[in-house]
Amino acid sequence: MKGTTKPKGFRIAATMLLAALLIAAAIVPAVGASTPASESVRMDNEERPVLEFEGFTRMMVSGANTKSELGDQGITEPEELTIPISVKRFDLVTFNVADLRNQIRNGSVPLRIKGNSYDAELKRMEFDIQSVDNGIYSYKGTLKGVNDSKILLTISSRVVIAEVTIGDESIWVKPVEPRRRAKEGKPGLHIVYSSKDTELPTRHGKIDNGPVRLPNQTSTEEIRDLETLVRGSTTPIELLVATDNKFYEDEDDWEATAQGIIAEANNQFNRDDIDLHLFVVDYDESKRHDLSNDPDIKSEPLDTFKKHFPSSYLNSKSADLAIYLGGYDADGNCHGEAWSYPGGRHAWAQMVKDWYAGGWTYDGSPHGRRVTTIHELGHNFDADHQGSGGYNQAYDWWSGLNHYYTVMWGTYKGSKSKYEFSSDDYHGDSTHDNARRISETKGIVANYNT
Repeated sequence: MKGTTKPKGFRIAATMLLAALLIAAAIVPAVGASTPASESVRMDNEERPVLEFEGFTRMMVSGANTKSELGDQGITEPEELTIPISVKRFDLVTFNVADLRNQIRNGSVPLRIKGNSYDAELKRMEFDIQSVDNGIYSYKGTLKGVNDSKILLTISSRVVIAEVTIGDESIWVKPVEPRRRAKEGKPGLHIVYSSKDTELPTRHGKIDNGPVRLPNQTSTEEIRDLETLVRGSTTPIELLVATDNKFYEDEDDWEATAQGIIAEANNQFNRDDIDLHLFVVDYDESKRHDLSNDPDIKSEPLDTFKKHFPSSYLNSKSADLAIYLGGYDADGNCHGEAWSYPGGRHAWAQMVKDWYAGGWTYDGSPHGRRVTTIHELGHNFDADHQGSGGYNQAYDWWSGLNHYYTVMWGTYKGSKSKYEFSSDDYHGDSTHDNARRISETKGIVANYNT
């Protein structure tokens, strides 16, 4: 009733109750609330990593900024860890990989991201089921009930590789110990970090100089007629993935790393306006010594790869295309190369950072590796850079204050470089449509191995 005054004791009790409610609200975050990327999350009197698989993750070091500080926190020989140069803050963790693999097979796993709990809904990827069975499994999915979320996860018997994206932020999980440190029964070290805790390249280096033209290529008129004849819907492409000693030894599990890269490539090639599926016929390490001992491996990595993996070898493996994931910093200012369409069956993508003219142009991070690999495979299907003419060009766009670039852009822009091909259906237009060109050429590429 208007004008009624509450008793003094009631007012005191109400005030105390309100204060308690405010304190509780401050302590318990709502699902989806954001925590600054530069901060670890403290819960239950314990530091938690930016991302954890609940019940399967153990924190080793929280909020590190450099490798050099890890020694003081009990990590032996931290200088050996393969932490990308672009990462400026990270958590160091281990996983109960065996139990996590079993949980993931059920199609769901609980995740905690910046203090908030989610259910990750996962499905094994089709390319992984039909490719060579190496005991490594790739999954894609989303966070249940979270719009604009994406999960890509690859898991072997030793390592976990993941990218979890919400909006414009990605959280990465990456193994960081070289192969020689992997010991039976000992959990391997992984870093967890946010894309918001990385920096852009100090210099914008070229991914490549465009596709390498083959001599005596089929004329434009003839190839257009062939493209029309073999054009179809869903198209399988058999892919061989190879490596050298350096990448083999630098990675805890090079096949898992490679499979994670190809999983993202398939995410892009599988789009409705391309409808192409890469199936890996072999993760081939049989010639890693040959590649590593060749004197031209740094000066001519693509030519050297083709010399040791000629078309006759690809045919014996039933492969249409082959990609070399290189562990050496090649000479010059590029970190990728591919023979052009039509007829080009070989590509090379550098897996380690690239220094040129006084600064790093490429960080060799999981993101960078995927951008470069997809870019080079794109050249095998006649996707091209910006300013190349025609309609098979890369595209760039602004979103607010952010400038983004499709995967065929000629220079690497760090996190601003996206995995996707330009398309008239999403980022692109009628004169910037890599997706259309790949869709037109995929039938020819699918018939290379005959």
